[in-house]
Amino acid sequence: MSTNHQPRREFLKSAAGAAAILTPWASASHSLAADRSPDSSERLNLGLIGAGGIAKANVSSSKSWLNLVAIADVDATHRAAFNKRHAGGKAKLYEDYR
Repeated sequence: MSTNHQPRREFLKSAAGAAAILTPWASASHSLAADRSPDSSERLNLGLIGAGGIAKANVSSSKSWLNLVAIADVDATHRAAFNKRHAGGKAKLYEDYR
């Protein structure tokens, strides 16, 4: 049985070199992906249960890559307002999520 032993200093040196080489590539591709708006076929269809504050924050931050298609909330006022503001009035509305 053969073991491949690499001293810790050698490992750290090679890992640091690899990180230095890959960092510019990774940050550039991340920046390009963030600037790109997805096609309609790449957007995620989302059904939402609960149209409160957390849902507003989550949907607002991810609006560019999702289609809000259904909203379930016990409060009709919340459902209607959320639909109008975040789905353009196009989502199906449900009082009961079951």
